[in-house]
Amino acid sequence: MSKPRYKWWGFVKNIIRAYPEYVRELNDIRQQAITPAYSATGGHGSGEHRTAEDVALRCLPYMEQKEYEAVDKAIQETRCRKNGDERLKLIGMVFFEKTHTLQGAAMSCHVSYETAKDWHNDFIVATAKKFGLLKNLP
Repeated sequence: MSKPRYKWWGFVKNIIRAYPEYVRELNDIRQQAITPAYSATGGHGSGEHRTAEDVALRCLPYMEQKEYEAVDKAIQETRCRKNGDERLKLIGMVFFEKTHTLQGAAMSCHVSYETAKDWHNDFIVATAKKFGLLKNLP
């Protein structure tokens, strides 16, 4: 028999799948020029943008930032676990790169399908905890 899934299960999987896009958005924000645009004719009130201030004020919307941080913290936690790099490789193939099914990722990582399911489920639960969906669990 299969395990019954919780209502939040699909939601958390979607958060994990969105992580690479959030990383790209944050990199775009951080790589913008932070030097002011000076000109010989410009002065106060000339309409010049204050680029450094604009970048400092820009970030992901609140909920996207919260989702990004939950996955990022789950990645850091997983990295510290036994077989952490292998676990993250599997998670990357299934969720981030979307190049493998769970069974295919298990074969690629040279682990059993049951082990891959455990790692997959552990990462989803870790993300849910970091997001705050499972506050009562350790």
